[in-house]
Amino acid sequence: MEAAATRVVVLDDEERTVQVLASWLGNLGFVVHGFTSVENAIEFVSREGADVVLTASHVANMGGAQIAASMRDARRASPPAFVAMTPQGESARGVEPGFDGTVRKPCALDTLLTEISRLAPAHG
Repeated sequence: MEAAATRVVVLDDEERTVQVLASWLGNLGFVVHGFTSVENAIEFVSREGADVVLTASHVANMGGAQIAASMRDARRASPPAFVAMTPQGESARGVEPGFDGTVRKPCALDTLLTEISRLAPAHG
């Protein structure tokens, strides 16, 4: 996979999570933009686009499915793929509604790379 061409948005309530994931992926050559604000992330994706959005299953008062739907509406011509980052304590129920993939938090780098590699070709 051509990492440099893959644009990833990371959205999470916890700034430290955003910083760590952005650093990991950025060091591997991905173009990463991190956000702790749902509104800022939606506005960015609407304006700039993304190939993959990694988002917590809930950020602030908005559920992940609503976040994904808002971003898809904003980028109808070329919507990103969505990966839900769900807490370890939540039951393993497969892919979250409205998402293309799911990873458990705390996220393992190899798991993230597997999901991005699986999803990015269709969006890049």
